[in-house]
Amino acid sequence: MRRITSSLVCFVACGALFGCTSLNRSSGGSGTVVRVPANAELGVPAGIMVRAGDILHFDSTNQKWCWGGIPDCVNTDGTVGRPNKDELPVAVDGGQFGQLAGYVGGWRFLIGSNNTITMITSGELHLFMNDRVGAYGDNSGAVNVTITRVPHK
Repeated sequence: MRRITSSLVCFVACGALFGCTSLNRSSGGSGTVVRVPANAELGVPAGIMVRAGDILHFDSTNQKWCWGGIPDCVNTDGTVGRPNKDELPVAVDGGQFGQLAGYVGGWRFLIGSNNTITMITSGELHLFMNDRVGAYGDNSGAVNVTITRVPHK
């Protein structure tokens, strides 16, 4: 049986409203699909609780979103060569603009379009676009990310 839930995700910081969007999430035999808007600077909850040692597979192949205006639409692997040193800081160091990223607690990590990652901490999984800190207002679009738990061997 497939279950679909919808909730309103709004973040308020410094009196301003950031990343207010409808979050659609579905789960079933093929994993959990989470819609991640490009302008959600604080990330969106994936509705998945993880424990250190859990292995998750993320797939957002053939998905595109935009940062910095319409000409900068990219897949979730991000834009090669960006940011440059004048565009720092970014939400996750070492990552590219437009790259899919996540966090659990205080641990931030890069995902990209198709990756399997072992969780190093426990808590609720959140997903977001890696971009320059404070510069999410000109981002647009959203991507669907399928998250599947990988059984331990």
